[in-house]
Amino acid sequence: MSENLPKGPIDTTPIDPTKSVSPHEEGKPSAEEFRSYMAEGTKPGEIPASRQQISPMDLQRNLQSPSAPPTLDQVQTQMKVASGQLGDIKMQLHTKGLKLKHSDKYLIRNKLTSAHEKLRQAAEKAGAENLPALEGFQNKNPIEKFLALVTDGQNQMDEATKMVQEMGEKGDQLNPGDMLYIQIKLQKAAQELEFTSMMLGRAIDMIKTLFNVQI
Repeated sequence: MSENLPKGPIDTTPIDPTKSVSPHEEGKPSAEEFRSYMAEGTKPGEIPASRQQISPMDLQRNLQSPSAPPTLDQVQTQMKVASGQLGDIKMQLHTKGLKLKHSDKYLIRNKLTSAHEKLRQAAEKAGAENLPALEGFQNKNPIEKFLALVTDGQNQMDEATKMVQEMGEKGDQLNPGDMLYIQIKLQKAAQELEFTSMMLGRAIDMIKTLFNVQI
């Protein structure tokens, strides 16, 4: 027991609770920290700009940065894309032996009719106002009706593209609001045309599988 006892008097000096445990004096930065702060252009106690986090307001401001207004070239490109989609659908409708289920006919008719209306609205806003109306549409069978809608849509896009091209050559401009209206109509029409093309493609694949022939 006597061997475990400490030798000499025990230090009973009270511990100062305010004394810093850092090797540097309390409240004063070290020489290295001071040089770092000076290099980054900040004062002791401030958070350097490189370490500051982006606030939610800054993120929202960056996300809502204004985009450039639409141009005639962009509108013309969209019209050409829509015309190309219509051309692909026309080729699909000309597939030999193409037969559509009643439910597919209903969906395709609705999509093509809606897309056709939007394409005509976009063409009229672009200045193509003298487009001929469809004639004898109700007396055709479903495939012929679809072909009539597609053909008329292509004519509208061709005429509208011509009008936009002439505007660009003359240096004229459409009202930004009108161009945005055209872009929205063309975008919605493109979605409906894409859906139609997918449905027709599925029907054509079924024909290939059934008859095991290359169409």
